[in-house]
Amino acid sequence: MRFAFVVLFLVAACATAPVRPTHSPAPASNEYRQTVREVVADHVIDAETCYHTTFDLPPPVGQVRLGFWIGGDGTVSHAELERSDFNGAEFSECMVTMAMRWHFPPPPTQGAAVRVSFPYVFAGAPE
Repeated sequence: MRFAFVVLFLVAACATAPVRPTHSPAPASNEYRQTVREVVADHVIDAETCYHTTFDLPPPVGQVRLGFWIGGDGTVSHAELERSDFNGAEFSECMVTMAMRWHFPPPPTQGAAVRVSFPYVFAGAPE
């Protein structure tokens, strides 16, 4: 039995979100936002793996918001769960570790980092 897994995409350059780096992100162009969506979509299985290896059956329904910075070279320089409906450090650590391994094309921001905020909606088992 396969579980429903829904991912909603949102990429935003937002300096007001809670972040660790001290510099403000550069705004992302619409074209680069689409590029980020495509890279994250290629890694949906990573989030699904974190979800299914952390929670027992039936898995819970809920949402997390993953925030990360894409550095000027395209690597993820910082990642954190900004919001989570799930308890447990194992799931949080898995999601952050997953994001830190991603690589994006360098943002068109002349070497400046780009801030991304990405919601994942986990729909649980089908009815």
